[in-house]
Amino acid sequence: MKELFYKGLKNPHKVPPFLIRKSLNYYTRNKYSNLVHDSAELKSVANNYWELPDNTDGLNASLAERIAPGGDSVRIKKTPNFVFTNPFVCEVNDVILSGPYAAGKTPQGKYIEDMIGRPISHGNRYSQVSRTITSEWNLYKKTTQPQSVTQLATAAVIHRASGSQNFYHWMIDHILKLRAIEFYERKTGDDVKLIVSEHIPGFAREAIDLLGFGNHSIIEWKENKMSVDKLIVPSWPDPTPGNLHWIESKIRCETNEFGDKEWVYISRQNASRGRKVANFDELTPILNDFGVEVIYCEEYSLEEQIELFRSVDGVISPHGAGLTGMIWTDSLSIIELFNGIVKMPFYVLADILEHEYSYLIGEAVTDQNHRGVRDRDLVIDPDNFENILEKQL
Repeated sequence: MKELFYKGLKNPHKVPPFLIRKSLNYYTRNKYSNLVHDSAELKSVANNYWELPDNTDGLNASLAERIAPGGDSVRIKKTPNFVFTNPFVCEVNDVILSGPYAAGKTPQGKYIEDMIGRPISHGNRYSQVSRTITSEWNLYKKTTQPQSVTQLATAAVIHRASGSQNFYHWMIDHILKLRAIEFYERKTGDDVKLIVSEHIPGFAREAIDLLGFGNHSIIEWKENKMSVDKLIVPSWPDPTPGNLHWIESKIRCETNEFGDKEWVYISRQNASRGRKVANFDELTPILNDFGVEVIYCEEYSLEEQIELFRSVDGVISPHGAGLTGMIWTDSLSIIELFNGIVKMPFYVLADILEHEYSYLIGEAVTDQNHRGVRDRDLVIDPDNFENILEKQL
């Protein structure tokens, strides 16, 4: 395999693409530490770096397992996991951006790991580095002509390579980087251009505006190489108390509370990915009896979603990105519905935010062909549902 990889480098266009992928994956896994700067090494090669104020005492990668709902009898999927290291921001000179992840490559010839993925997600990062190398070296392209390179003075990257419009991943993995960028601008007085995904969803652009970055110069990433004189690199965001307090306090200044709803049910009945409640018609009368209004987050603008979450006392929802809205408020009660598999991250977010959290574990619908068992629809026992509403409402 190794010999095939080096042969592919000498004449890659004569090697089938799937063999190039296998060769690169082998090479990346075996040479990973030589290919990337981890967080500690990044600080050592940066022109400057700053630690952001935060309080991560008592928070570590074991938190998800310690507080997981359901106990030993329930299957728990503990991803995405968090390490809860103190956030920081680096200023790195003379960086080249390339590939689908807009990964930064330093003058030392290494990629910046904090731009690629969550530090604890090893498998994903191997794949992402391989894809970056593939793009940078034009391994699948027939031409060997060099790409044109756009030159920028000071910039930061807010980019999600996947075309997915997933609300949670955009907000927690990427929009939270704005805190570190704001911190850098206040420390240095420099204006930072934002390099964003070409396919950035509307709610992410709206978040950029609401968080005070609407007047920044924004450049779309289209996988064309860029050379940045000063690249501003936030550490990969974790939902630390400081990060979550920052986004909630910034949003509080820009939005209002509205409506008189006490509790709402966030529906996934229109979701394409699954986790719908298969017997929702049995739960509807119970929701009506308790005065719980059913809402569909996809029908609201981001600002309307924020104002809704800031106005209600509590939310009920199957596991899904709609629960991300708990970050917009400092006081909320939550009932999360699972399909037999308990998955992060919302019970962890609720714990950090000190929200009141309850859960109900239903049964998965087994005659389905979703990508994974975690996306199967669920059946909730109506009596159990009524009982938990009586306790919480």
